[in-house]
Amino acid sequence: MRILKFFSPKVRKVFSTTLSTKHYFFYVPMWLKNYQLHQTLSSVFSVFFRHGGLKTFSLFLLLSTTLTAQISLPTTLDTNSRKFSLSLLSSHDIQTSSINKIFARKLINGGLIKDELIQSNFDKHKTINHLGREFTNNLAVIIQNPFKKIEKLTSLDLLFEAGYASIVSAVYSKDLFGLVFKGNQNYIGDTADFSGTNFQYVDFQNIGIGFSHNKTKTSLSVNYVNIQNYLTSNFSTATVFFAEDSAQIDLDLNGDLNSTFSQKFNKGSGFSLNFKANIEVPWKDDSNAFFQFQVQNFGFAKVENILRYRSDTTISYSGFNVDNLINLSTNYLENNLWQDTLNIKQDTISSWIILPVMFQFGKILNANSTYKLQSFFGIKMYPSLKYTPKIYAGIDYLLLKNFHAGLSASYGGFGNFRAGLYLNYSSEKINFGIGTEDFYALISKKAYGQAVNIRLNYAF
Repeated sequence: MRILKFFSPKVRKVFSTTLSTKHYFFYVPMWLKNYQLHQTLSSVFSVFFRHGGLKTFSLFLLLSTTLTAQISLPTTLDTNSRKFSLSLLSSHDIQTSSINKIFARKLINGGLIKDELIQSNFDKHKTINHLGREFTNNLAVIIQNPFKKIEKLTSLDLLFEAGYASIVSAVYSKDLFGLVFKGNQNYIGDTADFSGTNFQYVDFQNIGIGFSHNKTKTSLSVNYVNIQNYLTSNFSTATVFFAEDSAQIDLDLNGDLNSTFSQKFNKGSGFSLNFKANIEVPWKDDSNAFFQFQVQNFGFAKVENILRYRSDTTISYSGFNVDNLINLSTNYLENNLWQDTLNIKQDTISSWIILPVMFQFGKILNANSTYKLQSFFGIKMYPSLKYTPKIYAGIDYLLLKNFHAGLSASYGGFGNFRAGLYLNYSSEKINFGIGTEDFYALISKKAYGQAVNIRLNYAF
């Protein structure tokens, strides 16, 4: 079992309390133990892992601490008239810029993380690094033209939607990863810089009603949104200096952490719009192609009872102060006097938040095409997240009657280049597809994430 050498032996006494992830232990300051901030962070830690996310949230624990499967399962537009249709889509996508699956699985499953593995992942890190997760389940039901008696609405179908989304977005520095997993030996006489660290996490459900045009399939829906969990953490300045003799530590911290973790299911409410427009354009050999513009989760929510921690302080520990830090009294801890020492302000607020809205535009597949080979391509964005606009392209090939296979490539998002593949069965009433946006993750532990998407459509 590896013990993190976070400080010199003397100063490390203050980190005598551990938070265990099976066989791997992360040191946290004793002044967080059994107190509200520690409970908040532990809840974040456990919830994030329970949903299957990479356990890289432990990085942030030590410092401060819908969507669509268009890319791996390209959208296919069926313009035929249907009396009823039901669509189910489940998507789970984890992507990092610098942490591979070998390292991530050690964190998730427990076990010894050897120095060589830590060093190889550390070497892959750039000054600024990204990680993120999109976990969504969506249901859509369309009922054909229930408004026949209303002349102006005869071209509209009734749309019902419901879904669940868990979105994680994070940016962190190479120094943060190095200090957590390699210890402070590389920073003696130097400064570890975590400035710009940002973490966003939100769980929410939506249920809504809208309309879909029965020919173009352009649709618009209004949704009620329930916020189940919400966490943000942002540090514009975060540095730690370690003196060469380990007798002095200088901390410069300016940032905040906002959390709603509790047993309550409803922590906020809001509304969102989902919009989808299909545009038919002339294409090669006198045929037509379809482009789709899509907006998901465009809206706001008011979150109640947010526990907020704020810090704007510069502190230097040396000599007697270091001893005091190590030998904090029980009274000092239980009365949260450490917050005054570190200039950490705690309060409870309510706030309006922007939902993680997604914009996507690109060419989609035509279900009525006579060609065996079709292309798809486009761009996907999350303006409110630390998400690089993702560009993607792919081809779809009709292997046999009713069976399609496809390849895709993408760059951006929470990571770098990825290649994907999918298989799809399509008949008169049923359409079933399964795919991955990250084929390399299926065959190699050195990949930087994983992605699985499943889609089922039934119509008659």
